[in-house]
Amino acid sequence: GVAVDITNIKLAEEALRMSDNIVNASSEHMSVLDRNYIYQTVNDAYLTAHKKTRADIVGHSVADLLGQDVFEKTVKGYLNRCLSGETVEYGWWFDFPGTGHRYMDVTYYPFREKGGRISGVVMSSCDRTEQKRGDDALVESNERLIKVLDGLDVAVYVADMDTHEILFLNEHTRKLF
Repeated sequence: GVAVDITNIKLAEEALRMSDNIVNASSEHMSVLDRNYIYQTVNDAYLTAHKKTRADIVGHSVADLLGQDVFEKTVKGYLNRCLSGETVEYGWWFDFPGTGHRYMDVTYYPFREKGGRISGVVMSSCDRTEQKRGDDALVESNERLIKVLDGLDVAVYVADMDTHEILFLNEHTRKLF
């Protein structure tokens, strides 16, 4: 008989399982692509958003999943920048079959092998839909307030109390001065 000590193999397998559990516990969408834009792995949040199984995504291209139009017009340029060594960040509205119309903050990181060669892209995206909607509502509210203040026949201005810098003048104030 032959005896082989597989302790190191078992420890490596347990570490890999733990890494998978950590990645899959995240609410962020995570995936790894190769240089040909083919999915190598995805986490559970990514699967949920796309309403797909791993077999539906892994081994397939980004264009297959998101559609050729979205891939060419939105994603490909960012991926190419990442494949040339740049960490790329952007925000965009995406339509997901599993979670609907969502605003995502997306980050692409170059996936480097031990020698430093870039062999793909690590993608992470975080759902910022509610924050984006709140920001947009605040901008809209500020625009309405400015319209109301500009319509008044009295002078209205806002100044910084510390620097005395004028931050806002309504239309009537501008006409007076």
